[in-house]
Formats: sequence, C-alpha cells, structure tokens
Amino acid sequence: MAALSGSALCLDIELKLTGFLAAWPPSSPALHVKELLIAIADFDRDLEFWNIRAV
Repeated sequence: MAALSGSALCLDIELKLTGFLAAWPPSSPALHVKELLIAIADFDRDLEFWNIRAV
C-alpha cells in the first residue's frame, strides 16, 4: 500500500512540476545543470559500451 501511495505522490509532483515549467520555463539551463546533463549522457553511453542494461 505504501508503494502505491508513494507512486501516486511521485506522479502528482511530476504533474505539478511539468505544469509549472510549462507556465514559467527557464530562460536557459544553468551551467551546473548543463554539466550534469553532459555527465549523465556520458555515463549512459559508457553503460551501453559496457553492455550494462537497466533492470
């Protein structure tokens, strides 16, 4: 039961955040956000290279 309510809470937060960002989008990502996105993309590429798949 806790997992179900946690899932519903996550969905609610996601919908609120999506609505907020649609109404007031940021002018451009901050430098630390850009760096994080690049690091995530690099890590994802490394996982593919190492043949590691998400469970």
